[in-house]
This record gives sequence, C-alpha cells and structure tokens, in this order.
Amino acid sequence: MSELIEIVDKKIEKVRTKSLDISFNELLDMYENEELIIAPDYQRLFRWSIDKQSRFIETLILELPLPPIFVIEIEEGKYELIDGLQRVSSYLHFRGALENKDKLTLDDCDIIPELNGNTYETFPKSLQIKLKRNFVRVEVLRKESDIDLRYHMFKRLNSGGEILSEQEIRNCTIRILHPEINNFIIDMSHNKDYRNTISKISEDEIEKKKDEELVLRYLALKNNLENYFHPFDEYLTKYMEDIATKNISFNNVFEDIKDSENLFKARTGSKSNIKIRIKLVEDKLENFFNDNC
Repeated sequence: MSELIEIVDKKIEKVRTKSLDISFNELLDMYENEELIIAPDYQRLFRWSIDKQSRFIETLILELPLPPIFVIEIEEGKYELIDGLQRVSSYLHFRGALENKDKLTLDDCDIIPELNGNTYETFPKSLQIKLKRNFVRVEVLRKESDIDLRYHMFKRLNSGGEILSEQEIRNCTIRILHPEINNFIIDMSHNKDYRNTISKISEDEIEKKKDEELVLRYLALKNNLENYFHPFDEYLTKYMEDIATKNISFNNVFEDIKDSENLFKARTGSKSNIKIRIKLVEDKLENFFNDNC
C-alpha cells in the first residue's frame, strides 16, 4: 500500500498547475495577440449551433455560474486551449473575432427573448461592459508538467461534451505528444488516387475525419497486426500513441508504402480494382499467418 502511495505522489509531483480568473475581454485580447492559441485541428471542432451560442451569451449577461476552461502553458504568458472550445469560440464569434464567420446575431434566447436579433454592436453600452467584464476560471497546466500527463489531460477532457469521432479526438490529442504521425496521415489522406478510392464516403463522414481514420487503419493493420486488440478504436489510438512516443519507429510507417500505392491506382468501384485490393489483402493476411502460426 505504501508503494502505491509513493507512485501516486511521484505522479502528482509531475503536475504543475495554477488557477486564474480572466475576463472574456482579456481572453479576446489574448486570442488576437496570439497569446491564447486554438490549434486549427481543435478549432474545426467548433460545432455549437447559433441557438446554443446565443444562449451562452445570454448566460454571460445573466452572470450565471460557468464551468472552468483549461489551457496548457506553452511558454511564459502564452497558452493553448485544451477544453472550453465551444464557450470561448461562441464569445469570439459574438465579438466578430473568428475568421470566415460573420458576427453572431443572437437567436432563440429563452430567458430574455428581447436579446434575439441583437449583435454586440447593437447592445447598450452597459451590456457591452457587463459582457466584457464577465470572468471565467482558467485552469492552467504549467509548462513544467510532464508531457504525457498533458496529453492524457487533453484526451480525457475532450472525450466528453460535444460528440466527436475517435479520429477527431486523436488529431487533437496525439499532436501534443508529437505531430509527425498526424501530419503524415493527413498528407496521405489527400493522395489523389486515395481520394478516388474513397469517393463514395459521405460528406458527413469526411467531416468526422473518416478518410484519415481509414489511412490509420491501413497503417496499423499493415505494420502492427500482431499487436491487435479489442476494442478496435483503442487499438488504433494505441498505435498512434506508440509512434508519437517513439515506442514504434516512425520509419516503420513508411516501410513498403510505395509498394502499397497500387491499392488506390485502379478506378473506384471497377471489378478489376476490387479484385486487386482483395488479392493484396489476402496475400498480406496469408503471409502474416504463415509467419506467426
């Protein structure tokens, strides 16, 4: 029992945190000055509807309690958002700070319906000030903290809330450990022949990064089938984690990759393409079981 307590204490020693109370106006300033970073892969997960965003702004105006947001300290005075994307982005949207988005016009506020149809600019000055000065607790994971703990914190925080696909969570979280495998999978998913092969995948699935997960599935089963375990999603995540933490050499990911390009060369849906892919998969499985049985 004392040994367990010692293990826990050692892990706690690797966590360095602090708490800050920051106004939403200060968060806006930090975002515009690149002192609050929202990684592009994470920002793309901003999915609250106009109604939800509007009701959050209504919550701020009513000064209702808010849960904290979480950030990682990248360097002194510079932070990366790891939890609270929907709330922070809703405020930035209302203030007109999000690229490629028009300013938010409030809609479906149900406690104060008179807010509907307003933008930040049409608010009376007193409401603008109230909104800007509203504070939120910001929990900071200091840069001195162990990188693995930073990764697991991000992973657990972003496994709830808005419904995300497993690949979306991987894209955001594993990048903290090392971005190389993420970038490689994204690059491979843009391959012209591969896009032709998966052309029947729906736009909704593409938005959930199904195209990138299929690349990961191929790499994992091709290079790491002997370590397969159930559930499959956890197996895929573990494979990416092992590459990011160097438990699996990244060079192995490239092994025979050029020889595999003919998986995507034939025209999608043609009988010849299907036969080629089936034969390649059968050969790979036959070789694997011959070597391991």
